[in-house]
Amino acid sequence: MQLTRRTTLALWAASAATPALAGKDPLYAEAGFAINGYDPVAYFKVGEPVLGSTGHSAAWNGAKWLF
Repeated sequence: MQLTRRTTLALWAASAATPALAGKDPLYAEAGFAINGYDPVAYFKVGEPVLGSTGHSAAWNGAKWLF
């Protein structure tokens, strides 16, 4: 999968917040899904939060990220 500039920025922003949020906020990775299952890229492309799909996911830093 080739990452776009926006995807890279979204993943970088999520990784920068990870140490501050991981394990401290039960909503951060509720049920194992990072940011409550929302797609971190869609906000930049669609302009609003969109739930991700389990068919498009990546495991990273102890949580599953949905896209």
